[in-house]
Amino acid sequence: MRLDGDAVAGGIVARIQGQRRFDLLFTAFAAAAAQEACLRLVVIGRGTRAAEIARAPVRRLGIEERVLFAGYRAGEAYDALLAALDFGVFLVPGSDGSCRAARELAAASLPVVATTRPPLPEIVEHGATGFVLPEEPERFAAAFVELAREPAARARLGAAARERACRLFSLERQAQQVGEAYEVLARLGPRRRS
Repeated sequence: MRLDGDAVAGGIVARIQGQRRFDLLFTAFAAAAAQEACLRLVVIGRGTRAAEIARAPVRRLGIEERVLFAGYRAGEAYDALLAALDFGVFLVPGSDGSCRAARELAAASLPVVATTRPPLPEIVEHGATGFVLPEEPERFAAAFVELAREPAARARLGAAARERACRLFSLERQAQQVGEAYEVLARLGPRRRS
């Protein structure tokens, strides 16, 4: 599958594992793709059970021509894939509790469609920077269709996602917050041992 000029591509960055809800993603995408011929899905990641968890369900749903398995990417190759996307998807936090990939999608000016699993509602502001939805395929499919049909909304949500990501998740802000935490600890004084 190629991402041609008419395609509207959603992308997920995640290790392909059973608990990451790829079943939800593929079911929702199949329903949305039946309504919008322009929709494509890019899966960025790898997993030891990818054939069973991802490739077989995609084949069973008949969406093989619409899904690109890009594998693991890093550096410029990763940046280029994000630049080719029109929106991001993030379903289940993994071992990185900060959901780095969701923050990277937002920082890349992409609206993100996410579940309500914490901390995703803190990263994605529903209706302002993307969509935070219950884990129901029809709700995700509707969001994918809306993003495919509304380029102005995609642009507005993506710009807001980037602004929010830069404001809340920048290295400068993180350094400031760590400094503030140390100041609070310093004001508490030395720890008394009993």
